[in-house]
Amino acid sequence: MYQNDVDEKLHQLCTNNSELTDLMKQYEEENKLLVSQITHEIRNPLTLIYSTLQLIEHKNPDITQINYWSNLKDDMKDVFSLLDQLSEYNHCDTLSIHPVDLQVLLTELVTSFKPYMSDKAISISVNIGRYAKPFIHSYPCDETKIKQVFTNLIKNAVEAIEDRGEIELKCTVDDGRSRLLISVSNTGSTIEEKDLIKIFTPFVTTKENGSGLGLPTAKRIILSHDGTITVKSEQNKTTFTVALPLRKND
Repeated sequence: MYQNDVDEKLHQLCTNNSELTDLMKQYEEENKLLVSQITHEIRNPLTLIYSTLQLIEHKNPDITQINYWSNLKDDMKDVFSLLDQLSEYNHCDTLSIHPVDLQVLLTELVTSFKPYMSDKAISISVNIGRYAKPFIHSYPCDETKIKQVFTNLIKNAVEAIEDRGEIELKCTVDDGRSRLLISVSNTGSTIEEKDLIKIFTPFVTTKENGSGLGLPTAKRIILSHDGTITVKSEQNKTTFTVALPLRKND
């Protein structure tokens, strides 16, 4: 059983067992504390090292001409970035819930990505299904974290298209009208089966400079909203689908 399957199973078991839920919360809090302590202990000496590099550069400007000096500073920044992403992953299930207009959120995201896509011939659209409209304009969620999820999914979709292609964001509801479905689809090369089965596993990535935390963080955010995120890749099309629960008071 892969880690993403384990996460789903644990989430389902906790939903129906309050005692297990309490134990898992305690376990997760202990893990969070441990990860926070580790990142803190790593960040402190790194900060001192980076400050020393800056001081050396300030007192010896010519050092910037030495081979690999800029690479050294870039590598340090990459480590800080990884620590930041690890911290985000560690706290991604801490939510601030309020009604959010998801259509506005998605439309604004698409607009913000247009400069990022300027060197490619990509068409991108947002389509809202008729049955989704009563729910999408005031959905209770953590706006910042949901935005983080779809920023990651859209960015991945853009990067998966080499020169030209299509990206579609589609909002519907399932047949039972119990879940809001928001999908992000892109044309282009598909994801291999060997990569699909571990795509939500932390620190596993197919990108040359990827951290392997983007999709795992997205999944934890969606799970914390009592939702699911799945992926399907075939016939030159890849689709990530986020399913969020529709409650009676939504």
